[in-house]
Amino acid sequence: MEQSGITAREVLEKLYQSLKKRYNFQEVNVTAVQEVVTVYHGSIGFMIYSKVAFFKVNDVEWAVSIGSRDGTDLTKNYDSDLVIVKVHNHKDKLDYVTRSIEQGRYFINSLLYCLRTGEFHFNRDGISKKYYSILDTKLKEYKFGKYPNLKYNKQVVEALYDITVSIFQQ
Repeated sequence: MEQSGITAREVLEKLYQSLKKRYNFQEVNVTAVQEVVTVYHGSIGFMIYSKVAFFKVNDVEWAVSIGSRDGTDLTKNYDSDLVIVKVHNHKDKLDYVTRSIEQGRYFINSLLYCLRTGEFHFNRDGISKKYYSILDTKLKEYKFGKYPNLKYNKQVVEALYDITVSIFQQ
């Protein structure tokens, strides 16, 4: 009997929706791009972000956004990512977050990103640095199948939600 599950992209979207429900996001439309791949002749592939969600936890403002690959051959190995930015006390928070996304090359501000294969990855030097081992363990625990049918048990969203909330509460 085949197990039903959700894709990596669906995991990110459900995590985003769970955070939205908890924190009552203020979503703002934005156009931001993040460089994720550069090839030797100077061509660049990007993740594209169309909205950013702002919210406060313990008087600290945060922003989250889901990015999607730009559709070029350069980004064919990527699918999507979840960016988290601590806003601090900037007057123009949208400009600050947009610049943080655009200057945060190679998934440095991404909690996690997913590949076209359905696997999740992390930039171990970025925001997920402290959480890498627990994120990796949880994702492996809830993963089943193999590419192109790699899926995750829906309970992974709860596990990632708990980890993400702990980031915001520090």
